[in-house]
Amino acid sequence: MTIRSAATVVLSCLMTIFLFAGCSDMQRAEDVEDLKPNNSDVIELNIKIIEPDSGVEAFDVCAEDFINSFNSYYAKDNGSDYLEEIYKWKMFATAPMLDNTKETMMYVFSQEPEARSMPQIKIYADSPKSSIYQVSMCYDDHSYSPETYAIYEELCYYTLKTVFPDKSKKEINELNKRLLLELDRSYTPDQTATNKIPEVKYSENGIGVYPYNVAGDTIELRFAPLDQE
Repeated sequence: MTIRSAATVVLSCLMTIFLFAGCSDMQRAEDVEDLKPNNSDVIELNIKIIEPDSGVEAFDVCAEDFINSFNSYYAKDNGSDYLEEIYKWKMFATAPMLDNTKETMMYVFSQEPEARSMPQIKIYADSPKSSIYQVSMCYDDHSYSPETYAIYEELCYYTLKTVFPDKSKKEINELNKRLLLELDRSYTPDQTATNKIPEVKYSENGIGVYPYNVAGDTIELRFAPLDQE
């Protein structure tokens, strides 16, 4: 065998080794990619207004639907859920806050129930699996702190995203700022106004958003069927 032939054989062997090694590396990279969790999936709700057996207009989604959708958006950005399952929320018998006088259940969640300054989320429904009458994002501004109010702003953002999933991040941010400003502007020192139906400041697809800010009470962004004005 000539020197040239020997060199050709050696070069051919090296190229073969290189190609197989390259394929092996690419395969491993693909395997790793396949094992990566897919955090891009979100649960979109297409909320419609219905009139269930109660005779009162409501959303055609239940508390569990809302929680799963909210958490899907929150976890996509933050890596974990925010809301616990509805069966762990506090529960009270009450009437929704707009013109619905039918007694129902109010489910209340806060990550720190003993801390007055932590935001609360309230869901009004007859049961965890029945139609929602109203969702309220609540904050006790008498115990205001920049840190907890920032959490409140964030939770309002994810609620808007859950209720209006077709909007872009920019649109939701702009709407959130606008509604929080309306919340400040809607302040009334008249404590007898606690039973007054707040004015709708945004609506879409039959869903109204009602800022509520009465002296002595918590501030709220309320989401309810528009016909409940």
